Amino acid sequence: MSFFVMAAKELRELWRSKKIVFVPLVFALLAVGQPAVYKMLPSLLQGASNLPPGAVIEIPVPSPGQVMGGVVGQLNQVAVLLLVLVAMGSIAGERASGVTATVLTKPVSRGGYLGAKALAFSALAVVSLGLAALLGGYYTGVLIGPVDWAAVLRGGLLYLPNLLLAVAVTLLFSAVLRGQVAAGGAALVTLIMLNTVPGLFGRLGREAFPGALTARATAAMAGAPLPAGALPHVVPLAVTLGLAALFLVVGWQVLKRQEI
Repeated sequence: MSFFVMAAKELRELWRSKKIVFVPLVFALLAVGQPAVYKMLPSLLQGASNLPPGAVIEIPVPSPGQVMGGVVGQLNQVAVLLLVLVAMGSIAGERASGVTATVLTKPVSRGGYLGAKALAFSALAVVSLGLAALLGGYYTGVLIGPVDWAAVLRGGLLYLPNLLLAVAVTLLFSAVLRGQVAAGGAALVTLIMLNTVPGLFGRLGREAFPGALTARATAAMAGAPLPAGALPHVVPLAVTLGLAALFLVVGWQVLKRQEI
């Protein structure tokens, strides 16, 4: 069974389980909710406050870029958790149910088995982020003001490697650990550490690791120009994608040595 046949099987499984429907839907709701909240916030505060009659609450109207930057923040908090939840049982769950042993009795390499899952969940992340950026930008344009779509594209491309890293880390722990919950918990702790711990080691840690990409994506969505020179944004991109590849290689090596 070729790698592409396995990848097609994984994509069909995402469709059968409806993950390919509800994951992009949640991403889209998070993105659409950001401009909606900004639009309704003054009215909500006015209605909830106990101000005397005639008093007016004035809240500065954010720019469309600031709203889109907030979309990245929403995705970084909730969407990564969602990806971990849907991927954490990908290997651990199949191994517990005996599916993994059945698949690997066929002419399928363990690297191909893991790679097909990585490709399917990465495609899910790309589609979900693309839909969120498209709908978030559209509704920001309708409710707040004109959106710079080039800035939205830059921000999305800068943030995407963080989602791919989340997929890789989750698949690694799904391969290493027998329990789905344990795999998800270990993946979340690892992702939090990768985004926070390097920042404790000075400027290099803050600017060269995955957490820097979130800040760059937020700034790019807001319309800020990319830093002068290639290194400020190429380095965290390379580090994040390199870590994702490393985690997948480690997961492959673990699977090669495991008794399924």
